[in-house]
Amino acid sequence: MATFSQTPSELNIEAVLGTNFLCSLNFDTSISAYTFDAGIVLNEYPSQVVFPITATKVTSNILNLSLNQSQTNDIGVISNKKWYLNWTQGGNKQTILSGRFQISDIPIGQNSGTLADINISTYDININVSAISASGATGATGLTGATGLTGASGTTGIAGATGATGLTGATGVTGSTGPTGPTGATGLTGATGAGSTGIAGATGFTGATGPFGLTGATGTGGPSGATGATGDAGATGASGSPGGATGATGASGVNGATGATGVVSSTPSFTTISVSGEAAFGIPVQTKSSPSIATNALSLDLAIATLFSVSLDQDVTVTFSSPPDSPKVFSFMLQFIADGTGYITTWPASVKWPSATPPTITTTNGKIDTFTFITHDGGTNWFGIVNGQNY
Repeated sequence: MATFSQTPSELNIEAVLGTNFLCSLNFDTSISAYTFDAGIVLNEYPSQVVFPITATKVTSNILNLSLNQSQTNDIGVISNKKWYLNWTQGGNKQTILSGRFQISDIPIGQNSGTLADINISTYDININVSAISASGATGATGLTGATGLTGASGTTGIAGATGATGLTGATGVTGSTGPTGPTGATGLTGATGAGSTGIAGATGFTGATGPFGLTGATGTGGPSGATGATGDAGATGASGSPGGATGATGASGVNGATGATGVVSSTPSFTTISVSGEAAFGIPVQTKSSPSIATNALSLDLAIATLFSVSLDQDVTVTFSSPPDSPKVFSFMLQFIADGTGYITTWPASVKWPSATPPTITTTNGKIDTFTFITHDGGTNWFGIVNGQNY
């Protein structure tokens, strides 16, 4: 164990990689009223990194500073790193000892043996408390430039009782010039997110114009009245005697009365109407219905209307009922009126949308989306068309 007499100043210490380190500080008065903390400053820029040294009060006068094998391994080989010891009493903290800390693969002057056999990093330091109280510890010398630390000179041996001069310690090896740490590269600027602008959805097909309803059949005219019977021919005049006057011509028979005009029913009903060429029966009128969504369900009865206007005020599952039988072509329109909240719309599985992509329903309050649905197979398949949105 190396022994030193120490007043508050700088103390340079060496430890050995992978071994225990112990430094016992003997104070000349009680340290019971003080708390201690110690550490090695591994990095000062851009932020300080400190590895703590364990400080343990053994008696009222002795404080041990220690690192175990695992800790010296964790720190690794270092040189010219600042260390410090603080004590605190009554809220007042003071640095009482500082210096430079080095951890070597092999200690200075050690040329043989394995690391497991080496444990020379043990020190016994005598501390003069009155000197600390009077002057405070001298701050550690700032880092020297690139030139490494000169190894500490060996201490002069303690003079024997007869004044014999102790052996001069071996001159410490001059530390190699520590390389200047490279300036940390500026962190790469994160690449701009690659998300490209989404492709604009294709404009929905304009819904096909619904087929015109059949023009009501024109009422047939009543049957023509029967032709009045031909009047009786007048009697043939008697033949005059030879050479006599011709008899008078008989009068024409009276014409029969004209038959009554046929009446057209106001509600005609026909089982079959046969026409030749193009029939025109007037302008069709489509029917509107405004059903409500009940408990997230909306059923559209296609037998009662061809346009449905619905307030979209909740999540909804839509069903279609009563379409005409195949192969009749049938279409109807559906309008959703938004109330300012986005809801989930579930369409019948039979509905097919362009690119198999259902439309996104408008949520702006009061705005209207209009859709047309066409079938030609009795509702087995429906073709959905977006007529327009956000009206």
